[in-house]
Amino acid sequence: MEPLAPTENHKPFRAGGVLLVCGLAALFAAAHFERSVVDGEPWRDLLIAVDAPAVPEGAVPLRARPIPETNLPLETQAFLERMRATPGSEEILKLLGLSPMERLLLVDAEPAFFAPALVSGRLPEEGRPEVLAGDLARFDTFEMDGITFRVVGRLAPPIPGTLTACFLPAAPAFEGLFSDAELSTPGWMDPEAMARVEASDGDAWPGDGSPRFMMPAGRLPGGITALTLGGLMLVAAGGAWLQMRLLRLLAPRAGRLLGPCLAELSARRALLVAVHVMLYGALFGAMAAGVLLPRATWNAMHFTRSVFSEGALGHIGRAYASGNILWATLATLHQNYLVGTCLYSALPSLVFPFAGLFKNLLSFGFVGFVMTPLWTGSAAQNTYHSITLTLELEAYVVVTFAVCALPIRVVRGWQSGEWATQYLAGLRIIVGAVALAGIMLTIAAVYEATTLILLH
Repeated sequence: MEPLAPTENHKPFRAGGVLLVCGLAALFAAAHFERSVVDGEPWRDLLIAVDAPAVPEGAVPLRARPIPETNLPLETQAFLERMRATPGSEEILKLLGLSPMERLLLVDAEPAFFAPALVSGRLPEEGRPEVLAGDLARFDTFEMDGITFRVVGRLAPPIPGTLTACFLPAAPAFEGLFSDAELSTPGWMDPEAMARVEASDGDAWPGDGSPRFMMPAGRLPGGITALTLGGLMLVAAGGAWLQMRLLRLLAPRAGRLLGPCLAELSARRALLVAVHVMLYGALFGAMAAGVLLPRATWNAMHFTRSVFSEGALGHIGRAYASGNILWATLATLHQNYLVGTCLYSALPSLVFPFAGLFKNLLSFGFVGFVMTPLWTGSAAQNTYHSITLTLELEAYVVVTFAVCALPIRVVRGWQSGEWATQYLAGLRIIVGAVALAGIMLTIAAVYEATTLILLH
């Protein structure tokens, strides 16, 4: 029977590998379908600048103004007023999809200009208060300065930059709505802008500074979103299976630092499964919620991008924008390991039982919500970023498992009168888990920095 042992040991690897390969195949198929959808859109290269005084050659001038909040239901307006009385509430309102408001864009073009982008309804009649709306625009009618506008058509969801905007062909009757410089900003739109950018080596915008753009992403058809979500679940399952099996095989040779953690992983399989179910349940449950709440998901993604570009995590965004893989790796590792793992997960759990579990449940839920694959580009990006996901998340699973094992050991120690011994044993498990997570997150950070920089 001994010759069969290696084969038996490799069966779990084969099972995990099959799940991983099937997941990646689903993601590549979703990316292929996404490319077909995007290539079929005449305005696939559209960019919309909403704060740019200078207009590039070939672009159409516009003026942008937020639609007044008075168009929201009275209950929503009252809720906004109460929330804004609380410091820091604006970020919550953005995540709920209540803020910011849609923009009305007065475009210096005739109604026929929008014909290639129209997917339903009809074009506006020139000079009438009729607009075209993006897929996530909430209004069928709205009022601005005493004029009631009606949405008469919708633009194709995959077109980038249009999801939360309404488009009004310019006419003398509407110029006064955009005369106040505090309410409106100048800008432009160009259906061929991305192609111009690629052809100009990045020197496409005249004047000083950079324009402020509507986020250049569209919405994917539901079938592609479902296929991408299914692929991510298979990759997560296969990646977890492979990594946990590998760690169990390494347990006998792990040494004094990693040995207690890996031995505990092997001994408490029910707890390990429970931690996986809770954390990945939060991740994919949030993704499912994101599918049902597309506008909130859109704003959460927009908010996250702003945090990484100019907010508290702007140093990470700058590291990736620099193209320096080492800098990007170190910036990622600092945030994921030193801050997210050591400071916010492991250390609080030494005093407050299960603190790391609750923190990571929130983190997995937020990551899942932001990563909901609703938008153009998400299927293609996940063909390689899904590997980053499983590498990083399994590191957090290991640490979460360890911080759960500590209070379980202490409780049993109280029952046997050996709580101090059990606490020290649990502490060694956490130390080993933190060290192991450092190794796993380093591998993930190198992979993430390399792929995001080289493949973007």
